[in-house]
Amino acid sequence: MRVNGIDEEKIGKEDRVLVAIPNQYMLFQTKWYHSMYPEGIWEAVIIPFTVGNTGKRIVNIMYNECLKCGFFSNVYVVENGRMDLPVLEKIKIVVNYFFLNLFRKRDLYDKKLIESITGKTDYKKIIVHSRCNSIENTFINIGIGTKKILICMEEGLSDYAPLFHIRNVVNWEQILYFILAKLNIMNFVSHGYQYRMKCDSSIIKYSSLPDKLKYRNYKKIKQLFADETERKQKPEAGIREAEKKYDLIIFSAPFVENYHADYIYEFLHKWLKKEYADKAILIKPHPREEYPYQWDDLNVKADYMSISGEEVLDLFPETPLLFLSVSTLLLKACRENRQFKVVYFKNIQSKSYHSVLNWTSKIMELQEENWIVIDT
Repeated sequence: MRVNGIDEEKIGKEDRVLVAIPNQYMLFQTKWYHSMYPEGIWEAVIIPFTVGNTGKRIVNIMYNECLKCGFFSNVYVVENGRMDLPVLEKIKIVVNYFFLNLFRKRDLYDKKLIESITGKTDYKKIIVHSRCNSIENTFINIGIGTKKILICMEEGLSDYAPLFHIRNVVNWEQILYFILAKLNIMNFVSHGYQYRMKCDSSIIKYSSLPDKLKYRNYKKIKQLFADETERKQKPEAGIREAEKKYDLIIFSAPFVENYHADYIYEFLHKWLKKEYADKAILIKPHPREEYPYQWDDLNVKADYMSISGEEVLDLFPETPLLFLSVSTLLLKACRENRQFKVVYFKNIQSKSYHSVLNWTSKIMELQEENWIVIDT
């Protein structure tokens, strides 16, 4: 966006840029954005999006990958991402923020929180991954009403969900998420709906499929990956030439974590033995997945845990794709007209599993030929 012929996102070389990075996809987008707007002194804050040993492992990966980028002067780590919390803890957060707003101490609280992480708040540009995390919204809140440039990148398929209305109420937890949004704490997508936040009108929103956005109350909507090449950067020099050819790339999902369905892997194993017995298969594990994929009777390699799925797609541009669940990667696969299938495990005993597949498949306009049904 240009104001009086000047690109409003350009800043000076001494201006500070703060980037919130919760996952590999945000780092992938950040590399692209930095190639477009390299000005300024860049700092990253890594925000865990899960807990326990898995969360620590992901944080270590993200920390090392941020250092490899070469353009961050500082990389900070937040101990608790405040996303993967029990419902009771979320209620406590709501109560705390309610009184902060009531006594008009919200701004002071937000500034102290950021200072406790980075030691400063004098950032000219603030870039977040989404509005579904309270810490990222804290970064945004300190910039509302100021001359700070506020950028929100693409969270994923949830960006394309419709807005929540009272008639969409499913349960009391959804009411909690509605209150979180009204207090400008976080926009948590649930049951295929997102929530309006007052900070949205101050944000420049980037989207890879802007025409599909149902909610558009942003200061400006801009095309993510604006040029056709997406300014692709290979994670390692010459890696494509050194790799063997694969007949199939599988992008996995953390079934045990999300749906307590560890039996799914056995059915997947049997199905692959039947359909791909003599094929070379690459599995890109989901960041939160712990399953080892030690299947000696198949030609399977599980690899590339440290880089994003988007970078894996760039490494193997001609290989057919298989998604074990709907994924943000579908946005890229559809943009590039890649050959892909999505697995539907018919008998997973989880309403949320079937609900997520239903609304996200509508967003992506998936057709019958895009699905593979496995009756478990």
